[in-house]
Amino acid sequence: MRWMQKAPALVGSLILALGAGLHFTGLPLVQKEALGIESPFLKAVIEPVWLFPVIHWAAFALIALLVTVRPSQNSRLILFLIALSVIIDATLTSMKLGPFIGAIMLGLAGVLFLLSSIALRLPVTAD
Repeated sequence: MRWMQKAPALVGSLILALGAGLHFTGLPLVQKEALGIESPFLKAVIEPVWLFPVIHWAAFALIALLVTVRPSQNSRLILFLIALSVIIDATLTSMKLGPFIGAIMLGLAGVLFLLSSIALRLPVTAD
C-alpha cells in the first residue's frame, strides 16, 4: 500500500479517534443528567449506551490504523467493513439528531476509509 492509498485511512483514523474522544468528554454531563432520571432501568443503561460508540469508534480507528500501517491480504475488506459501519452510524445519527459536527466527522471518516479500501484495488505506478 503506497502513501496515497494510505493517506485517506490515516486521516480517517485520526478523525474517528478525535470524534471518539470528543464524545467521551460528554460523559460527565450525561452522568449528571442521569441523576434526574426516575426510571431505574434508564438510569442504569444511560452511561453504557453513551460509552458504546466511544469504544467502537476508538477500536475502529485503531484497527484501521493497524491495517493501513501493516497491510495484509484482508486490509481492503477490513477497511471497507469499517467504512460501511461508520457511514451507517453517520447516516443514522444525522437522521435522528440532524447534521452536526459529530455526524459530519463520522461521515468524513467513513468516506476516507472507503476511499482507501477502493485505492487498494488500483495499480500503483510510482511513489
